[in-house]
Amino acid sequence: MKIARFAIDGQVLEGRYENDRLVVAGGASYDPAAVVWLPPVASYTKMIGLALNYSDHAAELEQALPPHPILFNKNPNTLIGHRAPVVAPTGVEYMHYENELVVVIGQRCRCVKPEHAQEVIRGYTIGNDVTVRDFVTNFYRPPVKAKGFDTFGPLGPWLVTADELPDVGHLALRTYV
Repeated sequence: MKIARFAIDGQVLEGRYENDRLVVAGGASYDPAAVVWLPPVASYTKMIGLALNYSDHAAELEQALPPHPILFNKNPNTLIGHRAPVVAPTGVEYMHYENELVVVIGQRCRCVKPEHAQEVIRGYTIGNDVTVRDFVTNFYRPPVKAKGFDTFGPLGPWLVTADELPDVGHLALRTYV
């Protein structure tokens, strides 16, 4: 199932995306082109990213893969919905976008063994992890400043429930600028 959050006529709604329409409880439906898309996840306790998690991306940036994962937090101020504009901070020379598959954990959990990870995943969405490369040096690791500006975390358009994507290891993701 594809679950979306959106605003229309002063209301924030959640519904399913089906047959090219957004359908809410009770059956009312909306044209996706007529709504303001919101991040598909209304609230969360934490959002953690993994920097330089693709070898091709590290090579593109002429950086070596780090010996240990570089984790960073994405704060609520960064999140915007599908098609919302990303705003460049004043004076920035090099902004970079990174298309990411976002895993949404659907329940409180701790020390989950890899073989049980699927049991706690609510679904998946797409994220665009925007980064100001001007600030990415070892001094700024983890890259909180580079990735923490308002609007630097577009998500969506919807959350696809885990049962709809049994093999996420073979998805193709695209970014359009």
